Amino acid sequence: MSLSLKVAVIGVLSAAGLALRTVAVPVTVNVQITPGMIAPILSGILLGLWPGISTGIIVGSYAAVFSGEFWLIPFIGNVLLAVGAGLTSDLTKKNRVGVFEISMMIISPTVIGGFIPTFIIMSLIIPGAFILALLSGVFDMINAMIASIIAVLTWLALKKTKLIEKLSPPVET
Repeated sequence: MSLSLKVAVIGVLSAAGLALRTVAVPVTVNVQITPGMIAPILSGILLGLWPGISTGIIVGSYAAVFSGEFWLIPFIGNVLLAVGAGLTSDLTKKNRVGVFEISMMIISPTVIGGFIPTFIIMSLIIPGAFILALLSGVFDMINAMIASIIAVLTWLALKKTKLIEKLSPPVET
């Protein structure tokens, strides 16, 4: 895929992530349920690790400034969502769509970008509130899992309609 096409897809997914990020429902202190998590995950799946991280940085920066959450949670969380999806996408062959690949594309961002950063950051900023940190991490994990499922379904739909072949050439075996 050419660099200009990658930059264009990063721009479109980042804009979609910013628009989706404006819809947020506060759940606990410093945690919001938002569909904005879909963009970094989809960027990681479609384009790979580094373009996904770029999208995660853009969406995470917006969320850090304009959300009601502690700024590190959405910033690091969105970047790690893209890391989870991008690593899985880069390590598995994109042409082979099996149960293992699909489950890893759902589980990796859910744990790496959903539960872990929220739990660790909440544990550090509110000392002694282990239950609150655990509850916040679980809510963020559920949000990341729903976003991962939507991103994987979008990827599968693009793959089925052959639009994905224009974004990435077939993998040589």
